[in-house]
Amino acid sequence: MLHSHDHAHASSLRQLSAALIMVAFGALELVIGYPARNPLLLGDAVHNLADSLHLLLGAGIDYIVHRRRSHALVCRLPLAVGITGTIAPSVVITLIAIFETGHLASLSGRQLVWTICLAWVGVIMNRLAHDRLAHSSGAVEASGKFHLLVDMWVSMGIAGAGASLIVFDSIWPGRVLLYLIALLITIGAAVEVRTQVAGTHAVCIHRPR
Repeated sequence: MLHSHDHAHASSLRQLSAALIMVAFGALELVIGYPARNPLLLGDAVHNLADSLHLLLGAGIDYIVHRRRSHALVCRLPLAVGITGTIAPSVVITLIAIFETGHLASLSGRQLVWTICLAWVGVIMNRLAHDRLAHSSGAVEASGKFHLLVDMWVSMGIAGAGASLIVFDSIWPGRVLLYLIALLITIGAAVEVRTQVAGTHAVCIHRPR
């Protein structure tokens, strides 16, 4: 039992550290992207903060289930938070794609270069967060690792959208990318929520109340 608690504690810490990395990066994108009304950075900031919510949820579930006897709330938590964390950011990013991508045309060359550089920082940060879960084998951690790998490709896509605006003077790659991000959030978060619900349901059935 002690070994199980130690493993759960280590798992929670890994998920927590991965989430904090993504919170820090999402906040940085928000701080830089909002004053410039840069829809690429704003969309990715919402995306990364939504991912952080799911990683924090997984860490919280591990901690509560393995450290507390009363966990009735945990049985309902993944679905409630997961639905909110899926629908809300998808709607926000879709609205950004519809109403804000026109602002891409007004971004200066320097701002676009900063966008590309920050996107590549996102690749590194997602990789760091992924590596925090590298030695985890649980289903929740596995879905988180896969999601973070997809996020690395999203960050590369943002860099590509910024470059296409510089080279081709077209906002459409950025707009399509934001729609794609909204779709990826819905799919990726749905998979993670399903995993978390299945895991906590099994725990709620087999652990004494």
